[in-house]
Amino acid sequence: DGTNYLTWSKACMLSIRAHKLAGYLTGATTRPTNGDRDAEEKRSSEDSMVMYWLVQSIEPSLSKQYIALNIAKDVWDTIADIRKECCGFSQGWLSLVEYYFKLTYMW
Repeated sequence: DGTNYLTWSKACMLSIRAHKLAGYLTGATTRPTNGDRDAEEKRSSEDSMVMYWLVQSIEPSLSKQYIALNIAKDVWDTIADIRKECCGFSQGWLSLVEYYFKLTYMW
């Protein structure tokens, strides 16, 4: 929900590691290149399962924007990027209105 990212990300990673599927978040698990349909189906199924776990663990009002992403790593990376951007964001040279709209958009 924006206030518990560190706890959420650690809990998600622990759960996904327990299922031996962390490669879907780290990028270590890649698509099979040999055209093996069974391997591709297994990879797609596991990635979908990890993505489902992530989306289900997010506040329902926020999860809608992540369900449209294609793979679990995209969900994981997007949430991490938004957190980084929010933490380092300041008004700087933006007008108050621009700053407000950007904060609202990021939230």
